Amino acid sequence: MALVPCQVLRAAILLSYCSILCNYKAIDMPAHQTYGGSWKFLTFIDLHTTVLPFVLIEMRTTHHQYPSRSCGLAAVCTFAVGYILWMCWIHHVTGVWVYPLLEHLSPGVKIIFFAAVTVIINIFYLVGEVLNNYIWDTQKCIDEGKEKPKLE
Repeated sequence: MALVPCQVLRAAILLSYCSILCNYKAIDMPAHQTYGGSWKFLTFIDLHTTVLPFVLIEMRTTHHQYPSRSCGLAAVCTFAVGYILWMCWIHHVTGVWVYPLLEHLSPGVKIIFFAAVTVIINIFYLVGEVLNNYIWDTQKCIDEGKEKPKLE
């Protein structure tokens, strides 16, 4: 049973995200006036972990039904590849990489780097799925008065 209705938590997350977005847009940065604006930065798109406390609370209070693993990983890969293509497009248009590190990598190393980042993002997705299942399997056992499951 959820302690806090998931709609309340989702509204809090959305409001937090919007307030940070508004404050971030209020900062006058030269990078905002270039092609792609602040949307070219992954840190702007996901805001690194600003809403992490809300996400952790929601994970603890609301059981999430994940899609099939193949669908979930396909969605994560689609986002990763889309963002990589967006960065490459910005470089194509402006001649400048969004992240200066990419300027110093050879084309082959860039491909390896992008593939490694995509794999890491997929691992994070799987960790979230496993953590969600562990929390809710444990909670189910506590509610039913059984012993906590052991990780094998």
